[in-house]
Amino acid sequence: MMNFRNCAMGIVVGVGIVAGGMTASAAPLVDDAFFSLETVPAELSGTVRPGSEIDFSIEENMTTGYSWVAVYEPRECRVLLEHKSATDPARCGAPGAAVVEIRPHVMKPCVVQLCYMREFEPNVPPVKKVRCVVTPVQKKAEPSMRSLSRPAEVPARAPLRADTLTMLADLPNVFDVTIVPGMDLDFDLEESPEKGLVWSTGKYDPALCHIRVHHEKAGALCATSRAEIEIRPLKAGKGIVELHYGPEKDKLDRKTLKLDCTFYGPAR
Repeated sequence: MMNFRNCAMGIVVGVGIVAGGMTASAAPLVDDAFFSLETVPAELSGTVRPGSEIDFSIEENMTTGYSWVAVYEPRECRVLLEHKSATDPARCGAPGAAVVEIRPHVMKPCVVQLCYMREFEPNVPPVKKVRCVVTPVQKKAEPSMRSLSRPAEVPARAPLRADTLTMLADLPNVFDVTIVPGMDLDFDLEESPEKGLVWSTGKYDPALCHIRVHHEKAGALCATSRAEIEIRPLKAGKGIVELHYGPEKDKLDRKTLKLDCTFYGPAR
C-alpha cells in the first residue's frame, strides 16, 4: 500500500519551524539515504542543485497509527511524502518507510520539520521530530581532462549519491552505498576509453545484487567519457562490490574501487 501525505506550515499543533542553516550537530543528508527510527538524527542537512530535489527514506510503522508528517513553508519548498508498507506481506505489523522528497523554490536554506505522530491525535506532541535543512548550491564547473593531473584532496570514504558523475581525481578509496527497498542506484564514473582505460566489475555477491556497466564515449550528448553503472539489489543484506579501472586485458595494472553496500530490500 502506498499513499501520499504532507502539510503546510502551522497545521500540526505544537510544532514550529526554526529558520536558519545547519547547526554543528547536524548530520549529512544525501540522496537515497535511509534512516531507522532508532538512529535517525534530530537534524539533517544537505545540498541540491537549483531546480532539483533530494530524496531519502525514514522507517515508519503505520500499523501502529504513527506516520511521518512534514511541516514547512510552501513558498520556500515543495515536500512530498510517499508512505510504503513492508515489502513482505507475510510479515504482519512489520515497519515500512516514508520516502521524503524536498525541492527548494528559493536560493536559501529551506527548513522542513518531520514529525512522527498519529494524525488522529493532533493535540498530542510528536514522539519524534527531525529538522531537515536543504540548501540549493550552484553546480561547480566540470573539471577538464587537463585538471586530472593535479593532486586533489579527497576523503578515504564518501557517500555515493545517485545520478552523479565522479571524476577520476575525486574518487575516494571506498564509497558508502545505501539503497532503500524498491529502488536501484545509478551513477557515473569518468573513464578514458581512448587510452584503453575503462571500468569493469570485480568481486561481488551475485545473489545479493546485479551490476550493469555501460560505456558512454564523449560526444554531443556528454562532454566526458564515462561508465554508467547500475546496482540493482536482489535482497536485503550487506556486502562489498569491487569495480576495477584500467586496461581491459591487463588485470595486474588495474585500480580497485570498493563500494560498501547496505541494501534494505530488493528493487522493484
